[in-house]
Amino acid sequence: MSTGSSPLGQLADLLRRVEAKTRAQELTEELELAAEELRRTEETIRTIEARANQVRPARQRELQLAEGDEQLLRELIRRTAQNRSLMGEAEFHEAERLIEVSRVEVERRRSEAQEELEEIQDALDHARIEVRAALDRYHHVRRELERLQVPADEQMEEGDRLAMIAEEHFPEYQVRAFAREVDEATAMFGQLDRREQYAQMRIWIGRLRRFQFAGPAEDERDMLESIFRRLVTLSKQYEPGYIEAFNRQFSADWDLYIAEAQESLRHATEEARRHRSQNGDTHAFDDDDEDDDSQEIETRRLAEQALDHLKALLLVRYDDPQVKAERFRETLARVIEGYGPADDALLDVVRPYREWINGMEFRSLRKALDQEREQTEDVNS
Repeated sequence: MSTGSSPLGQLADLLRRVEAKTRAQELTEELELAAEELRRTEETIRTIEARANQVRPARQRELQLAEGDEQLLRELIRRTAQNRSLMGEAEFHEAERLIEVSRVEVERRRSEAQEELEEIQDALDHARIEVRAALDRYHHVRRELERLQVPADEQMEEGDRLAMIAEEHFPEYQVRAFAREVDEATAMFGQLDRREQYAQMRIWIGRLRRFQFAGPAEDERDMLESIFRRLVTLSKQYEPGYIEAFNRQFSADWDLYIAEAQESLRHATEEARRHRSQNGDTHAFDDDDEDDDSQEIETRRLAEQALDHLKALLLVRYDDPQVKAERFRETLARVIEGYGPADDALLDVVRPYREWINGMEFRSLRKALDQEREQTEDVNS
């Protein structure tokens, strides 16, 4: 029997509308709770990521320095054994003591750096699980509301905005966000000075290579290829300088590569700020002196530590001079990253190895050596 227009049918329709309205109200309340959970977990992971971005570069450099010092220590142990017959008892015992102290110190630095990196990674993994769960819950409730054809309001729009922000913490969403970032920043890229353009381009190409190295899905690969072509076009248009990461055969520790490029961009931006300040254009920049000072102190400390490593490295004998030259350049790059203008201490170390100093990153140091040579020639002439 048909109930479409009968009292029974009308009652059934009324009950369906009431139930739908009640369910919509329940879902709206659930959506509010899901959005609040999304906000909380996203703020948590953003805080952890900020700490990771601050700590990781320094700790990864510590690991690199520890590894280099361990290799150097093995070489010095070998040379100590070779020269045993030339040492007195006191000298040999002192060498043994220094070897043991050095071994303990290297292991301590490595262990501390590794433990902090692992602690940060564990915190990130846990935070990502929580954000993913909050996202899944939010999307589930949101789909239910769409099925009931509940019109969007300000609360839903705010929840959708939070979901979009939270999605940026996951690779499948990060690629799309990265593409938007490059597109939106293209107009401003031409306003940067050349050093800023060079550092920013290294950050972008490093991030793109990291995405590609992570094994993206086919759709993401296509999008990354489109971003790559965009970066190539920008590089050809502005010519910031040769960047090895554009070569598809080039490989690196991409997290470290990006961190170093970000540090270079910070220095380039500070230099550009000083230049603009000298020209009277200071109103467009805000000062953050306390953070800058602490970062500069840490960067300088690591640079001086790398300089000590460089001095020790030059004492080691290598069968292949080319290998030694490569190790020299790798360590020197870490030195000048945070050393600032070359001073006499740095010039004294690198002066005998001037022919090994080539490449874009050594341009200012090479210029300082050239100026020093010209002044010497003027005095002698």
